[in-house]
Amino acid sequence: MTDDSSPGFFSRLRKILWPIERGEYRKLLPMLGIYFFAAFAYHILRDIKDTLIITAEFSGAEVIPFLKVWAVLPAAVICTFSFNKLFNRYRYESVGAIIISCFVSFLLLFIFVLYPNRDALHLHSFASFLEGILPRGFGGFIMMIRYWSFSLFYIVSEMWGVMVLSLFFWRFINDSTAIGEAPRFYPLILLSGNCSGIFSGPISYYVSHNIKSLIIGGDLWEQSLIILIFMSIVCGVIIVALFRRLYTVSPYTCKGLTPSHKVKMSLKKNFACIMKSRALLYITMLVLCYNVTNNLLEVLWKNQIRVLHPEPRDYNAYINQVTMWIGIVSVALSLSMSGIFRRLGWTFVAMITPRILLWTSVIFLPLLLLRDSFAIGITAPLVLVVFMGSLQNVLMRASKYTLFDATKEIAFVSLTSEERRHGKSAIDGIGSRFGKSGGALLSQGFLMVFGTLSASAPYIVGILMIAIIPSFLSSTKRLGRDIEGKTA
Repeated sequence: MTDDSSPGFFSRLRKILWPIERGEYRKLLPMLGIYFFAAFAYHILRDIKDTLIITAEFSGAEVIPFLKVWAVLPAAVICTFSFNKLFNRYRYESVGAIIISCFVSFLLLFIFVLYPNRDALHLHSFASFLEGILPRGFGGFIMMIRYWSFSLFYIVSEMWGVMVLSLFFWRFINDSTAIGEAPRFYPLILLSGNCSGIFSGPISYYVSHNIKSLIIGGDLWEQSLIILIFMSIVCGVIIVALFRRLYTVSPYTCKGLTPSHKVKMSLKKNFACIMKSRALLYITMLVLCYNVTNNLLEVLWKNQIRVLHPEPRDYNAYINQVTMWIGIVSVALSLSMSGIFRRLGWTFVAMITPRILLWTSVIFLPLLLLRDSFAIGITAPLVLVVFMGSLQNVLMRASKYTLFDATKEIAFVSLTSEERRHGKSAIDGIGSRFGKSGGALLSQGFLMVFGTLSASAPYIVGILMIAIIPSFLSSTKRLGRDIEGKTA
């Protein structure tokens, strides 16, 4: 009896953990590799961009809202427009090579030209002039101009997430994956990306915190910066090689994706398609609410980290640890996600992210507001606030990278081909940037009125709890009714 039942048990276990047929390996494995290295580079660049601009001598977290609105949003619009032009003209393979080449070229320029000459290139005199004529609330705007090369690195790092992950990779996956494959492929693809955080966090921490001997660069932080950016460049080269192999080994994957078969796209048509589709409007609301909320909360949290860890190496090392824990929690969620989808349905899974946001905000935000009003014997109030903000960030990002992204992509798969092609480009390419920029615009308004993030915090908390989080919950429920109605 035992001998007969054991193979059946392990077969069922394999289908749960690895529900892939042997003939699908050539299609799936390169996808897993591409997403792993793209996410690995994204984690490294994301941590570096914050460290550079926030810990600069006269800077702080106040610069982030101004970057999101006046730099990242226009860049996202330009990149989305450029991607559509490339997509309409070239094959996916060529589009990927062009995009990666542009990023690699900038990263090489930064580590060999811009960063070594930063003191001569940065606009300190002009920034001092602006400080004399502008109100205190414009401090973040002045920081953005003063450290323009760091601002440019921030923009390019953000665009890696837009161009490589959201627009290029996921559009290819959606176009080449059947709706029957999506529930089996997507959790594994997301798992590969989440595993990258487990590796990138400790590796970046080791490079930033444990390498004490100076081999390259002017100081230990510059040496760490060069090593980490070079790792991102290597990831870009590997991505191009894997994508080329995917075309060579599995040409059927890309069937119908040549320029002659593609539907021509424009930003105007993309947004018009969203306005005609109730489901796309709900997806847009989800993306906007998440990004507005995440932007508002991260600025407050990173401001506290800047106070606790003012040195670049210490700040980056702390952020690397957070990245590692995001990866660990994300992997745990990814491993259980397939079973959760089958047993509990789309709506329940999609509601987890806004509920996590609500529950953690109820703890973190009061601690932030009352930081100077209490004292705890076992730890300093600032340490507790940073810890709770980190816990919220870990849970929010982990749920976003797994549950939120998976439910969003499955929602796209359930749409018509036209809705999927036009809606995804606008929502992922520009909608997410509008969400982040919307949160940044709110932060800017409060900074201009109240002068500092600390003084603005109570009003940010009010907007989150009264308007944004309830809208997030409501839109998710309504989209769930639409999706489950189609699949019933």
